[in-house]
Amino acid sequence: KLKNLKAAYFKCKRNNNVSGAAPSKCPFYNELDILSGGRPSVLASS
Repeated sequence: KLKNLKAAYFKCKRNNNVSGAAPSKCPFYNELDILSGGRPSVLASS
């Protein structure tokens, strides 16, 4: 169950980083964001 919840969270997070895409929601998004540290999944390079 945790594996599926984590996969859904990262799928939502990835989808929400795409410009022009409709925002997606997943169960317990805010709680999982706190647990993951709220760090961006992609780091900008210069």
